[in-house]
Amino acid sequence: MQATNPREAMIEQLQSGEAHCLRCGYALTGLDLDGACPECGTPVTRSLQGNLLHFSDPAYVRKLRAGLLVVVIGIVIDMLLLITNIAFGSFIAFQTGSGASLNASVQIFEAISTILEAAIAIALIFGWWTFSAPDPAFLGRESGNVARRIVRITAIIIAITLFVRVIFELAVPTAWAANVVGGLTFISWLAYGTKFFASMLYIRWIARRFPSVRLVATAERNMWMLPLIAVLGSVLFCIGPLIALTFYWVMLYEVQNAIKQVIGRQEMEARITAAAA
Repeated sequence: MQATNPREAMIEQLQSGEAHCLRCGYALTGLDLDGACPECGTPVTRSLQGNLLHFSDPAYVRKLRAGLLVVVIGIVIDMLLLITNIAFGSFIAFQTGSGASLNASVQIFEAISTILEAAIAIALIFGWWTFSAPDPAFLGRESGNVARRIVRITAIIIAITLFVRVIFELAVPTAWAANVVGGLTFISWLAYGTKFFASMLYIRWIARRFPSVRLVATAERNMWMLPLIAVLGSVLFCIGPLIALTFYWVMLYEVQNAIKQVIGRQEMEARITAAAA
């Protein structure tokens, strides 16, 4: 007979012989639902709830959504800037072919583009830092800490290299400064690449906590598909990075919506609990 409420479902789970403590793995079969694990003291109900995001602190879940919302908006602005750079580059190539001199205009555009790129990157770093906050309520070994920490470390590296690069590009326009900028750009791209793969692992971990089989599969697929699109698209069509970034944005937008739904369920339960009190 199927359980009709969450408490009955937990009792059935205890009786099935498959329930284990989230913290230490102790078999919970035969224990009272209101009891605790005899090995580590973790409440039985906490282990039976699992690590679904629904059972995390609402403040933590809202923090995740706020950070990811910044990332989603930042990527949209970044895509618009990328399209503008492509269009301006095409315009300059056309004008140069016709014999026009636009050196001053190019320098002004590059300076503005650099400043905007830096502002977007700072916003994205803040968003990722917030979105990768640790969950105090999580129990167990698969905590996503490795991917989460790599995301944060690479975000710091990107911020530092970006800050120094902007200074050298705008304030120290010399030949040796150009070499420094080239080196910093290489380091930042390595950091971006590392952060991409770490972010995909982290998103897959988050998706399992909704849970969403589809989003887990999307993260796993995009982990290899998006770099392929970016590289091959750059060689063949010159817009590979923009296409890959679009797919990346769509995935993050869906994750943001899934978190929004979790928040909605938490708020509904809070209202029901308050009304019953």
